[in-house]
Amino acid sequence: MRITLKVAEKEYKLRCNLAAEKALAIQGKVQSRLDAYAQSGSLDPLQLTIMTALSLAEEMVDLERDYEQILDFLTARENP
Repeated sequence: MRITLKVAEKEYKLRCNLAAEKALAIQGKVQSRLDAYAQSGSLDPLQLTIMTALSLAEEMVDLERDYEQILDFLTARENP
């Protein structure tokens, strides 16, 4: 599967080993973040991609923490 990301008006075509539906969902998420940071107008392409990566990593860490809290809650309910 190939995805295309646009960074600072330049397109990057990337090949990935994911199912099409998942690859397109990831492409959409990443492009959305790239576009949001690009609107600031003050970031060069490298800064833009780093900020996007940091933002997505922060979201992943938050989701992992939330998942762990849910598991802890459910485990506590099962073992009172």
